[in-house]
Amino acid sequence: MQKKRRSPNTPVYIYVGSDSREDSQCKVGMTTRSPRARESETTNPYYGIEDSYALYVSRHRLSKIESDIHLLLEGRYKRIKHRSTGAFSEWFRCSSSSASSVIEEYLATLPKREIEPPQKKVIEYKSRPISHNNDDSLDIISTVIRDCVLREKCNSPTQYDYDALYFRCPECKSVTKQNTSDEACCNKCRFDLHDYEHIDSVSSLLNIFNESKSRNEKQAALFDIYNLVFKYKVRMINDDFEQKKTHRKYNYPEGVDQKSSKLDKLRDVLSKTLVAYITIAIIIMIYVQSK
Repeated sequence: MQKKRRSPNTPVYIYVGSDSREDSQCKVGMTTRSPRARESETTNPYYGIEDSYALYVSRHRLSKIESDIHLLLEGRYKRIKHRSTGAFSEWFRCSSSSASSVIEEYLATLPKREIEPPQKKVIEYKSRPISHNNDDSLDIISTVIRDCVLREKCNSPTQYDYDALYFRCPECKSVTKQNTSDEACCNKCRFDLHDYEHIDSVSSLLNIFNESKSRNEKQAALFDIYNLVFKYKVRMINDDFEQKKTHRKYNYPEGVDQKSSKLDKLRDVLSKTLVAYITIAIIIMIYVQSK
């Protein structure tokens, strides 16, 4: 069973316990749970935890702190041994108040990060002033988002008209406001969608863009055309990469003997054949050993 990982913000404790029948003895121990949960585990009805001290350290560090406190107490008071094994226990011949004083003296030497709960970091977000410049891409994108939200809330979304037409450029990835309702190009890099009419469905969407009188239909057509052109450019880049990869593998510059090309191909075939034979041999060996 996998142990649950303890949060670094969860406190661990050094505690002082005592037996009500013997005030001259006390126990100093550690726990990664609450002191009350630790106290409830004992079968001694006279045992109780008198004091506890929260720390914000790892379990390994807590064990080291407990050992240091035991050494300090052992230097001042007698440490009680187990009757059966003779090993030192966590019990000392002193009152619980005396043990607490030693613990408090030691904890005062620890850094604050180990005895105080960690502070939560508060991140302040400073709002960016809204620009009214039509060339500001962020302002334009926020306007597009506003239009989309208003369109969804509209009783007849198909009849909703955008405040203006916005062009998302597949080339420079910027969003610009169209000067007229018939433009289909980027105002920054002058990328023109009409140059991609040869792509499937782009020409029909351009016809819808040119013939439609609704800004909603025009904007939808521009978004669809952007997606088609973007996918087309990605596909062209991938095809160009594969062609260059193939050219580097099989085409050789002038002056190189063509026999080297045949030798490379033969070497590839032989290596694949060798791998196949080795694989078959391993399978046969496994089969024979299993018999």
